[in-house]
Amino acid sequence: SDFDLVIELHFNSFSNPSANGCETLFYYKSAAGKLAAEKFSQKVNECTGIPLRNNGLKPLTKGDRGFASVYYTKSPTILIEPFFGSNEEDCKMIGSVENMAQIITDFLNLLS
Repeated sequence: SDFDLVIELHFNSFSNPSANGCETLFYYKSAAGKLAAEKFSQKVNECTGIPLRNNGLKPLTKGDRGFASVYYTKSPTILIEPFFGSNEEDCKMIGSVENMAQIITDFLNLLS
């Protein structure tokens, strides 16, 4: 069935422990996906009280990491990578599963 929006929460990690921040990915031809990605990015930066670096939006095209998730779904899809789990400071800023859940809840409320 079709949905208004599909959200995949990804755990971002990198071999360089200084990599940090939030990234939001979407299919490059999806206007609805891009709009949702913009709203999530805005929510993380403006409303959470958590000073995560915003790495911005990443439009995905064929061959990009995560492309299948945003391309093969029939609904607008975004991949949200709100912080780097490999970065100790990012993890401290998120602080808890409850804080991450609040970010997601606030974002979903923003969409309604």
